[in-house]
Amino acid sequence: MTETIDFPLDPTGGAALAAPARVGFTLLDQIEDLPDSPGLYVLMGRDPLGGLRPLGFGHAERLNRLPLGADFALALQDGLHCVGIAPLPAGVNGPELACTLGETMGAPINTRHAALRAIEAARLTASPAPVAAE
Repeated sequence: MTETIDFPLDPTGGAALAAPARVGFTLLDQIEDLPDSPGLYVLMGRDPLGGLRPLGFGHAERLNRLPLGADFALALQDGLHCVGIAPLPAGVNGPELACTLGETMGAPINTRHAALRAIEAARLTASPAPVAAE
């Protein structure tokens, strides 16, 4: 049985990306079903009521390499239940679309990545502390 799940995009983010209003992901029965092709992925866990919830969204040049990545390891720690994949819509930047989906859906892995990017950006823009003269 092949199940699909659609995730809406934030209207302002979707317009900026020239992406569709929703992205549909096909949930895979087993991890061995990951294709050797580029695309989007969603790592899914279970919510407290037993429903599915996105843990993280991403883009990969080779989806079958996903189990080797850091996001997959984080998802395993967060209770990974299944994986969904989707083709990248034409003319859309995959990493940007994945970030937008993660932000829109409140995916914890994407939230962690965004926080680390913000910390790094703040660190790079902060002026260095003056060195005291001896």
